[in-house]
Amino acid sequence: MSPRRDQTRMVLGAFVVLIGVFALADNVFNINARQALQFWPVVFMLVGAVKLSQTRHPSGYVFGAGLMALGVLMTLNNLEILSFRLRDWWPLLVIGVGIAMIAKEPLRRHLESLQPSADSISEAATELNATAVMSGHKISVVSQDFRQGEVTAAMGGVEIDFRQASMQSTATLRVMAVMGGIEIKVPPDWGVECNATVFLGGMDDKTVPPALATKRLIIEGFVMMGGIEVKN
Repeated sequence: MSPRRDQTRMVLGAFVVLIGVFALADNVFNINARQALQFWPVVFMLVGAVKLSQTRHPSGYVFGAGLMALGVLMTLNNLEILSFRLRDWWPLLVIGVGIAMIAKEPLRRHLESLQPSADSISEAATELNATAVMSGHKISVVSQDFRQGEVTAAMGGVEIDFRQASMQSTATLRVMAVMGGIEIKVPPDWGVECNATVFLGGMDDKTVPPALATKRLIIEGFVMMGGIEVKN
């Protein structure tokens, strides 16, 4: 288990324990622990912090920072420190999505990605970066020296096809699915190691392990109210 996954698991575990402690105190000691519900947007801050700790791409930093900012604003609103109504500020989400698109690749291609699209990662490419926010991506990877990648799906879906790709020995794919889904197809000679942390979601490895796995895909990341499926 990777140190990064351990860190994510410990943070989420501590948050769940804290919720349990407040609920127990409310039931046993008649403490008005329901006031703690004002802090539920902290979930957005935690998810944003996890994304910032894992990402290596500009779009990932924008996505993580946006989630943290949303959590802070909603918490301040619940505490009546700041008057913040989501229906007034929802255009900020559109602005954030636009910035992420510009940071990732030319604007023209991202405008086309508002509809499910089919992209291809060339044979010479060694990395993959895909972000789907309220949209869909279908990506075919044909790289013969794949090394690492980063995939984010938020209220959207990403389908990645590695069946025509290859690697030297080991490659790492960092994933984040928040109310979204990611489907990964791998060649039959790839072994798969799933190290993602799942919270109110699912991760299903349907691959048939090869008899001799000389190539290994390590999947790390975080799933919340979403799902990841891996198959060969």
